[in-house]
This record gives sequence, C-alpha cells and structure tokens, in this order.
Amino acid sequence: MKKALAVILVLLLTVPFLSIIASADDLVNVALGKKYTVDIGEQGQPYDNDSLSDGENGSFQRLTDGVVGGTDGGLAGLPGAQYTPQAVYVIDLGSVVNGIKKFNMDMYYGPWGIKEPKSVEYEVSVDGVNYTYLGKVEKKDAVNKSNEGWYGDEYILTLSAPVSARYVRVTATGDNFIWSTEIQVFADPSANNNSSSQTSSASSSQASSSQTSSSASSASSAASSSQQASSQASSSQTGSNPQTGDAGLAVFAVLALISAGTVYAINRRSRLADK
Repeated sequence: MKKALAVILVLLLTVPFLSIIASADDLVNVALGKKYTVDIGEQGQPYDNDSLSDGENGSFQRLTDGVVGGTDGGLAGLPGAQYTPQAVYVIDLGSVVNGIKKFNMDMYYGPWGIKEPKSVEYEVSVDGVNYTYLGKVEKKDAVNKSNEGWYGDEYILTLSAPVSARYVRVTATGDNFIWSTEIQVFADPSANNNSSSQTSSASSSQASSSQTSSSASSASSAASSSQQASSQASSSQTGSNPQTGDAGLAVFAVLALISAGTVYAINRRSRLADK
C-alpha cells in the first residue's frame, strides 16, 4: 500500500511539468509574413544582387517569408543579405502579441569572403518607441546548423517568462556582411485566442458580467499596468547572455529528485516497520 502511494505521489508531481515541457513545441512563429524595416547604418552599402540581397531597406522582405535556408548558405532559401557590419531590423507584428517566448535569427558565413558573424540582440516594444532589452546571443552560444561548405548558426534566445509586444527589434552584428534567411518570433497561441485587444481581453477575463462599462475600463487600465510590470520583470531576469534552456526542465529535475527521495524514505520506513 505504501509503495502504491509513493508511485501516485511521483505521478502527481511530474505529470504537470511534462505538460509544460510539451507545450514548448506548440509555439507558433508570429513574425511569419509580417513587414519589417532594416537600417544598415553609415558603414553599410547597397547590395545590388537581387537574387541574394534583401533590397534597399528590406524591400524584398525575405526574412519573414517562412523560407529557411539549409546547409547551402541559404541559397535555396533566397537569403536577405545586407552588405554591412551591422543591421537593425524592426518587425511590426501588426498588433500586440501576448505569450512571446522565443526568438531566432540564422546567420551564415564562409564562402565568397563572407566573414564570421558576432552576435544578435533582441528587444521588444508595444508602441515602437520604448523598447525593453531582452538579451544578446554571442557566436559562441549560437546553435550550429551547417558545416558543409557554408557555416551556419541559429541565434536563439529563449525567455524564462513570456512577454507581450507589437514591435521586435533585432540587431545583427557581423564583420562585412549580414547573411541571413529568416528571423522568427515564437509565441504561445493560447495567449492570443481573442481577436480583440490583448489588454482589454485580459481585463474582461477578470471582470464579472454585471460590471458596468466604466468598471470594465478601469479593469483594462489595471491589466495594462500589470502587462508593463510583467515586461519589466522579464527584462530584469534576462541578462546579456541568452537563456536557451526550458525553465520547466530544471523544475522537473528538482521535483524528480524530491519524488525519488520520498519513495526511498517510504520504502525504508516500511522495511523498518516489518522487522
């Protein structure tokens, strides 16, 4: 009986966290098909190869078209290259998106004199003016995706807590080229089920059906303030280095150890009682 109780305890502790880990695979790329601008700075020069570049000010919009390059340097994916040591991209998601948890930009180098990239930084904003810095992914922390002729890496930043934003600013730093095929922004779709404003929907979920329009407005303001506080808290939790692991994995490991210890203690007490 005691062993059965121990097994039940382990299941109760671990099943919720298995669902959290599984939910990470349900994120969707909310930047797909969205418009963006790019600033190549004073050191940048127009890159007039239409089959490989992203055009002036990102006119070709190749970095959100959903076509991601492979081991060929992104040639099959029509890279949106820029001839500059640094490019700053601003993606407009169209409206405020909740539940943003992960960012990625791929970068290639090697052939044709394209030198090794250095880093990618990510920032978000709800108004396009005030940005919250989320983190910086260095070359040494990037995830390798290609070593065959072309060298390619994915500059992935995974947040410990989700954020809300309409604008995503991505600063890619290299040497002479920024050679990329896609920028991705991943969010939890369950956080954006309602088509109305996210802040008003958040307040509506807290308000009762008997509230008047004025009280609903007050709740919306409170939800907006809470949203800003959440964004600031997320910024303080992410440093200059990316958090590329799932926080749920760490919690799961701790609970698994606790559960194992509990089972051991119950079994030991049972053996002592039988003597």
